Amino acid sequence: MKQVFQPAVYLLASKRNGTLYIGGTSDLIQRIQQHRGGAVLGFTREHSVRRLVWFEQHATMDQAILREKRLKKWNPAWKLELIEKENTGWRDLAEDLGFPPLAPTGSRFRGDDDGQQALRGRSEVDCKALELPSHSTVTLLARLRGWSTSVPFTTATW
Repeated sequence: MKQVFQPAVYLLASKRNGTLYIGGTSDLIQRIQQHRGGAVLGFTREHSVRRLVWFEQHATMDQAILREKRLKKWNPAWKLELIEKENTGWRDLAEDLGFPPLAPTGSRFRGDDDGQQALRGRSEVDCKALELPSHSTVTLLARLRGWSTSVPFTTATW
């Protein structure tokens, strides 16, 4: 069976307005599969950049390479505008190509901003309903990280 040759330039993101990666390939499906599986060593694997947020197909590989090089020189605001123009919700376009959904970005256990945002303004009941850590779990995590827990806090104070 002959492989379909369809050069493409693509943008991957770690999350909305997160880390971006620009790449070019002759087989977009295969390359997305490699990125999602962590088979591509380097930047995308180190920074968990796996969401396909934009792509553009080209007639030749030379055209795709030229477009990729030009996009890499763009300032970040232009790249965000390019994504927002066609993908305002920053959906993972790989799902439209048959890939299963990725896990939500941001871990409530790593202490990154997404995890903290998920807890702000939530009661313990809300946290359980959303499968977020309860006050005791948050306190334990804070102690493990060496944060002060001498002043009682609730998830609403995050």
